[in-house]
Amino acid sequence: MEPKVVRVGVYVGRFQPLTYAHLASIMHFFDKYDEFIILIGSHGLPEFNHDNGKPVNPKNPYNTAIRSQNIQEAVRDYMIENNMNLSLLKKLSIRGIHDSNHKSGYAPDKCNFSAWNADFHTKVCEVLESKYPTNYFQTWDSFDSHFDVYLCGCGKDAATQDYLNKIRLGSRATDDKKEIVGVNFLGHNYLLEDFIGPICISEESAQTVDATTIRALITSINAGEHNQMAELEKWVPAATIRVLQEHEKLIKIE
Repeated sequence: MEPKVVRVGVYVGRFQPLTYAHLASIMHFFDKYDEFIILIGSHGLPEFNHDNGKPVNPKNPYNTAIRSQNIQEAVRDYMIENNMNLSLLKKLSIRGIHDSNHKSGYAPDKCNFSAWNADFHTKVCEVLESKYPTNYFQTWDSFDSHFDVYLCGCGKDAATQDYLNKIRLGSRATDDKKEIVGVNFLGHNYLLEDFIGPICISEESAQTVDATTIRALITSINAGEHNQMAELEKWVPAATIRVLQEHEKLIKIE
């Protein structure tokens, strides 16, 4: 009997840190797929630190391991709170992925979407090869006939939608011109789209907050403005606070 086509959802993000909006988007897609892969961007870049008194990489304060733990615990908490079957967690896989201009993987300061595309495909296949018979992957045709791979994301605004489209299509600047490089393997485009609309963190409010604001809140709390903790709790799940405190990235307030 021929195996059914496996529906695979792939969600790409930085999660610096994980917010309620991220979690809402993840859980919207989680239910729809046989396998759900989260690729954590900016993998391998150094954490935020200070070099000669100057901040280094303030947009990347948490390493991949911390962000992966944050996602896993937040998803688990959500499933427990909503009486979901925890055995479904086995379809969740998390991997890090380098940025397209990450100097340790690609040429410094140059977007190389061809390399990024190859990395994307490698990560997806790495997960699927660990769960499905290897004969699925002997040829592109066998992969193509057994798996439908969807790029999942929330197009909450024009900028986000543009970013998602760039992931799907790829683009890099070449002498002030943009060259489109599709996310593909051996010349085959294999990504389908699955986007959702704006994320609302509550039924009463359609407010969203950007990650820079969240990181600024965390910085202010660590600097002694403990009254900001209540504001932070509005935007991030309990798992985010718990994991950051466990790794001493967020001060514990007695």
